[in-house]
Amino acid sequence: MQQPLPYQPGVYAGIKDTVYHGLTQYCSKSYLWKLGKTPAAARIIQPDVPVLQFGRAAHTLLLEGWTHFQNCYAALPPGLDRRTSLGKAAYTKCMEENAGKDFISGDDFSKLLEMQEAVRNHPFASKLLEEGQSEQTVIWKDLDSGLWCKCRPDRIPIGDKGILVDLKTCANADEYNFSRDVVKYGYAVQAAFYLDGMNAVTAKAYDAFCFVAVSKEAPYQTEVYMLDEEFLEYGRNEYRRLINIELACRQTGIYPNYVNPTIVVLSKPGYL
Repeated sequence: MQQPLPYQPGVYAGIKDTVYHGLTQYCSKSYLWKLGKTPAAARIIQPDVPVLQFGRAAHTLLLEGWTHFQNCYAALPPGLDRRTSLGKAAYTKCMEENAGKDFISGDDFSKLLEMQEAVRNHPFASKLLEEGQSEQTVIWKDLDSGLWCKCRPDRIPIGDKGILVDLKTCANADEYNFSRDVVKYGYAVQAAFYLDGMNAVTAKAYDAFCFVAVSKEAPYQTEVYMLDEEFLEYGRNEYRRLINIELACRQTGIYPNYVNPTIVVLSKPGYL
């Protein structure tokens, strides 16, 4: 007998990250995006890596503020060398005084503070992030496939603005490089998926998705990008294609480790 789902359609506050990621009965954008590599890839739990840890710390500081950041993170002393007796003692003291917190290096902490200042100095980015609700969980049922879905918008602005906001830390925030990231990392899929999810469970009309892109190196270039309707439609078509793959896999119980079941003929790339 199938177990009842823990959450019905709606917008929920206060669901912890660990609980959200444990809701594997619901399709997320990141899960669907991995299906595009091979369906089997979506079933593999990816290990935590430093770039993801830094991104989470940036989200905590820039979206939820200094007080919440201090409750969650502690910075190791700058220049800490744990190979020395003084370094070992300083490390032990820091651990004892900040039990239960996640730790970041002194260099990364300095970067985060400069990134925060860069966002504050951008006239529009600062307005998008100054008020609203962060990290709320949205649950809905996709009517075409019958699959349950979830998302977690970085920021839902207060009022009837009709937009969702997502913070992206990136190698380069200029227009050329970020537009490539939108395709490479499925940000257009994310935008369409999140907008459709919000529209499925709220009475408001969400039709715009803004990215606040912040470079991770000085001078921490900050830009705000919004996908046009054509780009959003591309993302919508992609996530619908991926949802249909997931539906077929659930129906058969098979998650193939390939995309093409036949021979693929390769042509010489244009750059050769």
